[in-house]
Amino acid sequence: FDIARQGYVNLLTVQQKHSLNPGDTREQVLSRRAFLEEGHYAPIARTLIDTARELGITGPILDVGCGEGWYTDNIRSYLLKYGINANIAAVDISKEALKYAGKRCKEIEWAVASAYNLPLADKSCDIITSFFAPFAKDEFNRVIKDGGIFITAIPLENHLLGLKQAVYEKPYKNCVDDFTIEGWELISKEVIDEK
Repeated sequence: FDIARQGYVNLLTVQQKHSLNPGDTREQVLSRRAFLEEGHYAPIARTLIDTARELGITGPILDVGCGEGWYTDNIRSYLLKYGINANIAAVDISKEALKYAGKRCKEIEWAVASAYNLPLADKSCDIITSFFAPFAKDEFNRVIKDGGIFITAIPLENHLLGLKQAVYEKPYKNCVDDFTIEGWELISKEVIDEK
């Protein structure tokens, strides 16, 4: 496969697309990038990375739904501070997002791909991260090693409610479940609700 000059490879087949340009648009990517660069979600990133480090996971790591790579690059940078040079791969369905992710860090393997059809071998990942992205249980089960760890961030009830109130005629709160996944064991949970 050819690596784009921005540093990513496109592994999303035509059969996996449900639109001409799936995922976030350039404008959405740039807006999210600006927001994240201001550090608004830094507490989430620190908590998730501390959890991975405390569990002793060193890789390979897969970030699913990586967007423009902010979380992925933070994981890599943070682990490097502790002398952990993990092999990290990241996927997102948005080609626009991967254009920016690939430029962010050349040491991460970036790919345009679907969370529901991951371009990885069975049982190839020690850890899977997915921050505010779809949960593809069957694929995650396929690629995670026995004893592997899944780290995620999911929105609380009022996440982005102010934005929804400004945009939607009938804003809605998020549904928050009990964090249980059949066949998986919950080993840790932390609520981050910084105003």
